[in-house]
Amino acid sequence: MIRIRLGEIVDAEAVFGKLDTLSKEGKLEFKTTYKVSRLVKKIQPELQDYYAEKQKLLEKFGKEVTAKNEDGTEKSTGQYQVENVDEFMKYMKELLGIEVELSNVFAFKVEELEGVNDLSVEDTIRLGKFVEDQATEEEKERKSIKLSIPEPVAKEAEKE
Repeated sequence: MIRIRLGEIVDAEAVFGKLDTLSKEGKLEFKTTYKVSRLVKKIQPELQDYYAEKQKLLEKFGKEVTAKNEDGTEKSTGQYQVENVDEFMKYMKELLGIEVELSNVFAFKVEELEGVNDLSVEDTIRLGKFVEDQATEEEKERKSIKLSIPEPVAKEAEKE
């Protein structure tokens, strides 16, 4: 299970598209491909709900931009000019901050993505909580050791 903010899912959406393409090209191991497909299936409903709510906010706080057809009639461009940006951003921030729970899925282990050379640093950052941060045993041990320097040694070091 992964608990994650909606904004983090939106950030990772493009990377999952990239991973899906790599999977179709046979550039991912089977286990990684399986995990990508499970995650994509779980995030799709969340993304659909997000985009539906975003559309409602655009309609509420914005005006639809239109263009003229060759015959002079107005047609929708699918874009909006937000008139009350502060109010819109307040609601968008709230929407992106909603925490969701993705059940029966697990984050990638670093090893599962090691062979994937087509991901940029930005892509890996965008994956965020979808990648399990596994410190090695040595790193865990180093973090747990507290350095205690005897007082006379510490005072000698200060003099130098």
